[in-house]
Amino acid sequence: MKIIKFIPVLLALLPLACTSTPSKKVTQQKALIKIEKLWKLIAIDGRTVNANIKSTLHIDSKLKASGNFGCNLFWGNAELKDHKFIIRKVASTRKRCKTKTNKVERKVSGVFSHWSQVKLSETKLILSDKTHTLTYEIDID
Repeated sequence: MKIIKFIPVLLALLPLACTSTPSKKVTQQKALIKIEKLWKLIAIDGRTVNANIKSTLHIDSKLKASGNFGCNLFWGNAELKDHKFIIRKVASTRKRCKTKTNKVERKVSGVFSHWSQVKLSETKLILSDKTHTLTYEIDID
């Protein structure tokens, strides 16, 4: 008779036994959907980037990255894993750029070439490595 008393309790707990936490793959897919945009660089290390410097980052659904470092175009293969981001096999044009733009280009390309921490919201993308923090917003121009 005592077992019959526990059956309602067991039935109440049954749905909890069947639930699980989201897999890494589902979380990764959500992050990928959020990052698949055209982003423009608005700040480096908390300092606003000169509006004349048009540094962009575009990531497509196949994790192909492309954009503009500030003067030179680039493209490569992006990876997004465990809240970290990197662009591998980066190639770029080699135009001669102004000194201020060159500084931006070196910082951006440096962050892209190392695993960076990613913070992602609906409108902002922040990439931080050991040296610099890049802040991007969605480019709607």
